[in-house]
Amino acid sequence: DQTPWWGSQAALQRWKDGRTGDPLVDASMRELKATGFMSNRGRQNVASYLIFDLGVDWRWGAAHFEELLLDYDPCSNWGNWVAAAGLTGQRVNKFNTRKQLSDYDPGHEYVDHWLKRKPSKRRAELPLLSAGTSMRAVKVRRLDPPQPKPAAPSSSEMAGLATGMRVCLTHLSEAMNGKSGTLGRFCVLNQKWEVFLDDVDRAKAVSAMNLMSESNVGPSPTASSSKGATALKDLQSGMTVQLLEGAGNMRGRLGRLGRFSASKGVWEVFLNGVEKAKAVPADFLMAELRTMLDRATGA
Repeated sequence: DQTPWWGSQAALQRWKDGRTGDPLVDASMRELKATGFMSNRGRQNVASYLIFDLGVDWRWGAAHFEELLLDYDPCSNWGNWVAAAGLTGQRVNKFNTRKQLSDYDPGHEYVDHWLKRKPSKRRAELPLLSAGTSMRAVKVRRLDPPQPKPAAPSSSEMAGLATGMRVCLTHLSEAMNGKSGTLGRFCVLNQKWEVFLDDVDRAKAVSAMNLMSESNVGPSPTASSSKGATALKDLQSGMTVQLLEGAGNMRGRLGRLGRFSASKGVWEVFLNGVEKAKAVPADFLMAELRTMLDRATGA
């Protein structure tokens, strides 16, 4: 916006306070200040007056609306202010506020209400500018009591979780359990973490109870044998493993570990010569001897 705005901060403040000297503009601005509401007709008039009569940058007006309007919406607010300033390439609408007052409030009920007496801040019935030449009383819902701020995440929810940490999903659907990703930000309002899964472009919102640090993901703490208990400590994704007794006709076969499903307590195992992964309980797996020796020697 390269418009040479000539309006002063003093003029902007008079507009905010409803003390410009224009009855319709002042009544509308005082209504906004008192209730957090203004009719669509009023919004168009005060925007036009600020921009074209006072010469004040429209962005100051948009910011003021953002601060006070109870029904504030970013797209509607800023988009309408851009249009009011004539920056959309369409026709520029400069409102004649005197004519608007004559057309929409000929009896001055609306402006008198806001300019000649001090209204209650939360009045149940307030006169509004109508679409025609007559006035109508409109019921305005009383403001709801202020809602308490969201509580900060509890220590149990945040325990062990931090932005940038690698995590696994758990206690969700069968399709989601075991998926891995990286933690983003924590939303205090929704009490959820932003999780960037490895195979998904867009972040997911996940509760802390459905997340487990990958450093804590591992096989069941108990095993069917002492040999199995020792071997389970060395299991991790990508490792070559051998199936133990209990795996039926797959006993002794070698494969590569995929992801671990914490909810089911099973590993995803890609057996040599088999395209589809097998779900195998941790108790039936042991790291291949060569792999264990390589890790022990640092090779």
